[in-house]
Amino acid sequence: MLGGSLMSKPMPVIVVLALTLLGTGSVWSQSVISAHSGVIHYLEGRVTVDGQIVQPKFAEFPDVKEDQKLSTEDGRAEVLLTPGVFLRLAENSSFRMISNRLPDTRVEIIDGSAVVEVAELLPDNAITLLFRGTQVVLLKKGIYRVDADGDNPVLRVYGGEARVTPDAATTPNLQSGLSNTPTNSTKPVVVKQGHQIELSSLTQGTFDAKATDAFYRWNSRRSEYIAEANVSAAKSAHDGGMAYTASGNTGGNWAWNPWFGSFTYLPATGTYFSPFGSTYFSPLSVNSFYLAQPVGFAGFPGRLSPGAVTAAPRYAGAPVGSPIGGGASRASIPSGSIGGLRGAPMGGHAGRASSH
Repeated sequence: MLGGSLMSKPMPVIVVLALTLLGTGSVWSQSVISAHSGVIHYLEGRVTVDGQIVQPKFAEFPDVKEDQKLSTEDGRAEVLLTPGVFLRLAENSSFRMISNRLPDTRVEIIDGSAVVEVAELLPDNAITLLFRGTQVVLLKKGIYRVDADGDNPVLRVYGGEARVTPDAATTPNLQSGLSNTPTNSTKPVVVKQGHQIELSSLTQGTFDAKATDAFYRWNSRRSEYIAEANVSAAKSAHDGGMAYTASGNTGGNWAWNPWFGSFTYLPATGTYFSPFGSTYFSPLSVNSFYLAQPVGFAGFPGRLSPGAVTAAPRYAGAPVGSPIGGGASRASIPSGSIGGLRGAPMGGHAGRASSH
């Protein structure tokens, strides 16, 4: 099957390396990651699924199946949901996968803190967060955070828009003070960018989106790292003459990048900017970025603004952090890494400083 025109010209490196990983589960990973939500992409510290410690292996990505519970103890975890959507958990947090279907992904936040980064929400996909019966439907690209501990669990919308529908059986009647009465208090409430809502009382207000903490900043670094992996993946797909088409022709999809030992997001067309500011190129748009660079210029477009081209990828050394199973040697990883993108691979050896 590899004869004829496919072998008549040099194969792009990203494809050659992927073929060398056939025996390690990379092909399995690619098919599973496109089929449903819940793939455990990255972790730090001790993480369990239904009480069993997650054991990393190179190029194999376990997933959280329906009705399974993922818990972090002294670590953090990153889970891929629908293409372009990332769920990340802080220490001492947990969630249950209610539905892992792409058209109706439902995740129950049990305790702790969770951030959902929506780099792109495809038309045929849907993300719903559940908390004690309350439903939070994510409507747009953005950053959403749930802090579920304490007496006043809060949803904060750093960017985007969410529709919150409280549970009629447990939500108090805010007008009469009576409980268990499905009145106007059970109607959906839209929470927009820069606003927060207390999930127990449905009280809305604003918050300072610039007042971040270590967990939020860790999310930002993870977003930058995955965007770095996008550049070489998109360029290899372009140079290999691959007609990249997402499942159902509705948008982008996850793509395996063996240089980084991770998946990244590839838009179907155009260039997308994540809510953290990182850039995602499609195979069609990435070449215009390379052609726009001055000869000999070195840098990386980690945080391009829309319409701006400020730097070209450089390939000097391996990324400091990599996802689950990332075990390639430094000499074999031509990365666009910038110093400071800290974070251990799943099963890696980063110090505690990587969590801040």
